[in-house]
Amino acid sequence: MAARSVKPGELVRSQAGRDGDRYFIVLNILDPDYLLIVDGHYRKVENPKKKKVKHLRCTGLVATEIGEMLQQGKTPANAQVASALRRLLETLETGS
Repeated sequence: MAARSVKPGELVRSQAGRDGDRYFIVLNILDPDYLLIVDGHYRKVENPKKKKVKHLRCTGLVATEIGEMLQQGKTPANAQVASALRRLLETLETGS
C-alpha cells in the first residue's frame, strides 16, 4: 500500500509490531513511507504513532468528519477520533 493511496481520516489496520491487529485512523501522511496514526484512546492525538506504510493494511473506509477537519488544518479531539473509529469498525463488521 503506497502512502499516496491513503487519505487522512482513513481506517487502517496494523499488521506488525506490538500494536498488530489493532485499528487506527490516519492523522497525517509524513512521506511515502510513513504515516501518523491515532486511535483516540491508547494512541492520542497529542502523541500519534509513526508507522511504516508497509506495516499497515488499508480498509478503504474514511471518517469524513475527521478527514475534513484535518484538511482544514484543525486537530480533532481524542473523543472525536475514538467515536469515528467505533463507527467505522461497526461498519466494517456489518459489511455495509
